[in-house]
Amino acid sequence: DEDSAMQELRALVMDACTTPTNLNKEKKKYPISFWEQYFILFQRTVHIWCVDSQQAPLIFKMMFGAYTILVFILIGMPMNLSKANAVFYLIVVQFTMSMTPLVIIMPEERAIILREYRNGVFSASAYWLARFSLAICHAAVNALITTFYFYPLAGLPTTPVSKFTRWYLMQLLYLSCVMMLGMTVGMLS
Repeated sequence: DEDSAMQELRALVMDACTTPTNLNKEKKKYPISFWEQYFILFQRTVHIWCVDSQQAPLIFKMMFGAYTILVFILIGMPMNLSKANAVFYLIVVQFTMSMTPLVIIMPEERAIILREYRNGVFSASAYWLARFSLAICHAAVNALITTFYFYPLAGLPTTPVSKFTRWYLMQLLYLSCVMMLGMTVGMLS
């Protein structure tokens, strides 16, 4: 039964990824439109993300704890060495903080997702779009905090502003990709 559920989930993910180009498939009818499904699922995922102690609260506590440790790493080190160490430390910590909770949480959500999909409540593509939207929102907040907290702390140049902006955009892209990878690995595990 576990293997058949896993195969069905993989088929759902593949179907969600290929539905727009696969025009020969018969479309499933849902009681509400795709965008209504998306907004309902997005509200639900944001609520769960904010309330569940394994998600946002844990991530932000870990993030500020890691940045506090980073302050102590930076104190007393030569500036060039500390910049390289600090950036490496930040990238590793962000990867761990962003991906690990999703790898743990997504298998727990799988039973609910499959049940609602089988009952015809929502489409898999609406669910994935809602989760990816939440991942991008979380990445934007995390990148903003990182940019205003870590960037000046590490002594990275704040002028011209384009370097500051590039750092933010790089963080946003990196964190979005890591979170989407975490969701995918979590769902397929």
